[in-house]
Amino acid sequence: MGSRAGAKLARSFAYYTGIGMRSDLDMKNDSLSSKETIDLVDRVKALVDSGDIEGLGAALEARPGIVELAYCIVSRVSLLGYAARCGQTGICALLVQRGVDVDTRSGRADTPLGMAASEGHLATAAWLLAHGAMPDGDPCAILSPLMHAIIPGHADVAALLIDAGADLTRLHSRQHQSALDLALVWGHAHIEAMLRAKNAPSLFEGSDWSQEYGGPILAFIDSQFGRVLPVSLSAIVHGTDVVQRVALVNNNRSKMLFTVGLFNVHEPMIELFIVLAPAWNMHDSSAANQFPSALLLCLADRVVQGLHVEEGMLVMADDPAYSALAWPAEIAGFQVCDHQWGTDREHEKDIADDEKVGLWTLAPIKRTRNGVRKYSLEKNRTAGWTALTLHPA
Repeated sequence: MGSRAGAKLARSFAYYTGIGMRSDLDMKNDSLSSKETIDLVDRVKALVDSGDIEGLGAALEARPGIVELAYCIVSRVSLLGYAARCGQTGICALLVQRGVDVDTRSGRADTPLGMAASEGHLATAAWLLAHGAMPDGDPCAILSPLMHAIIPGHADVAALLIDAGADLTRLHSRQHQSALDLALVWGHAHIEAMLRAKNAPSLFEGSDWSQEYGGPILAFIDSQFGRVLPVSLSAIVHGTDVVQRVALVNNNRSKMLFTVGLFNVHEPMIELFIVLAPAWNMHDSSAANQFPSALLLCLADRVVQGLHVEEGMLVMADDPAYSALAWPAEIAGFQVCDHQWGTDREHEKDIADDEKVGLWTLAPIKRTRNGVRKYSLEKNRTAGWTALTLHPA
């Protein structure tokens, strides 16, 4: 577009919006009323709705800051996200060409790819993937783009995302359902068949723990505590077979992160547990969010190097061995305890001593204004879910 034509369109947009041409910096310093902002957003949305690429280009020339506005009050959808949700591939191309991040997030962490997928816009989803969009979207989002496609039954978009390498083990962060589970719940047989062909896991279907590492431990936790997810975290102690797994416990009101494999490197045989809030997102790789996993990894590594863990042992934030971790501000440390999960422990009498595996819990020790809250091993052994729950960022 020539500069003369571009200037003409920019003047047209300024006239159309009723707002003079000012720079992006000026726009940031404007004190637009709520009504003026809503009017501006509505006019930009009208350009997107109609697929007016030239008109939106003029709008961007006149007011570059319109890309920073929210195009849905509730979910704070970005301009690129709104264009993707409308299936306006040409406008998506214009925005990305002008420097907008192809994975720009909405207020709920959904990316444009997820929004295109939710509306079944195959061409737009394909364009976004071809231009670098992450197939799994943002790890902090409640749903992945694949899940967005599955729920309304957009099989063609689901197939596109599966072919692009979408993670089939990703879970809905609130309902704790896999992609296959969602296909089953919503009755989309064709999508279910596609996912089964890729061996996608389901939480609705029983697992054969005998085929997995630490099978007896997994089977016991699955039957006594809550559903063990068929998803392994990536934290693995190099040179050993210590891994981390997650279970949904407390009637799905809590998550439990635990080790599998310490029984091979520690005498007596033990595994370590941390109770987490149900909303903890294992896919969020930020240091603060991954603190529980990093702590277990550090402990496992130290056990491999010879650390002997005993009940009552303290793991404190000011210990040089753990101080580099991203500790939550309100947590001073943990105490290792043999929590009395459930009242029926008669099954332990049938297990030979040399086959018993202690399932020990890390009970949080909270800070107070004056230091550290008093803690007791006896109380920690019988503490409720609330007292034991760690709340990562």
